[in-house]
Amino acid sequence: MEYTIGDLSKISRTSGNMLHQYHQEGLVTPTRVDKFTSRRYYDEKCLYRVEIVNRLHKIGLSKEAIQKLLGKHKDLPHLVKQLHSAIEDTNHNWGKTGLSREEAHALLQTQFLDQRKAGNLEIRVLPGVMAACERFTGTGNEAEDRMQRLLLACGSEVDGQPILLFHDDHQYKDEMDLECCVPIKNKVPAAGIDIRTLKGTRAVTVEFEGPVNGIWMGYKKILDHLNKYNLAVQSPSREVWLDGTVSGYTDSTRIVKVEIQFFTGDLNDPEFNRDVSRPGFGVGAEFDL
Repeated sequence: MEYTIGDLSKISRTSGNMLHQYHQEGLVTPTRVDKFTSRRYYDEKCLYRVEIVNRLHKIGLSKEAIQKLLGKHKDLPHLVKQLHSAIEDTNHNWGKTGLSREEAHALLQTQFLDQRKAGNLEIRVLPGVMAACERFTGTGNEAEDRMQRLLLACGSEVDGQPILLFHDDHQYKDEMDLECCVPIKNKVPAAGIDIRTLKGTRAVTVEFEGPVNGIWMGYKKILDHLNKYNLAVQSPSREVWLDGTVSGYTDSTRIVKVEIQFFTGDLNDPEFNRDVSRPGFGVGAEFDL
């Protein structure tokens, strides 16, 4: 499967700006660049490459250290195998590895070889839902606190699991256009809360259960489906947090249960845009420059 830079951003939840930086630094190189449009395209190996680069960044490795480490390994499984062997070897020379023993432990504890916890794809019609909502520009870390405040404000009127909306078709900057939504039975009179109905529509969904840093496997399943049937990414996409609250953005190893929902729409609805040309955004868009 081939992915646009927009697809790669949506799956990995890494901004387009950061993916451009990875390319410039030689950390994640596109499999091809279109000579007419300059669009970047990636294969599945690049998804795993982005994942490992993100995790190496999180444990504090420098760009130079990451380049040195990845230059020695053909893929992620090979790196993990070598790190396990190094940890078991009490006489291992960590200076040649490019990581300290502590950094290797931190990396392996993220369990990134046990991430295939995405369920089967389902296509169904989502019902309309009345919800208390708060929209903001920020990061997933901020969504945790905002959703908790929203749940407390709604109190006994809460009528379902919290929903996090992603309004960006494709995320270019590090901050996202997000919206916390709590399904409610009746309107809640509270300052700063927008009461509206989340429109029902046809959607493709997948449930993920596991460490939140593996949720990208669920996104990959959905993007593969959209690509297969030439369906553009439609905003907003949703994460329904089935364990009752948005969590895991500040602790990437936390076990979560989330249903990811992408709209496919009603093909008979003239207001619904179906883009058979892919990748879902116009030629010359900021994302592709």
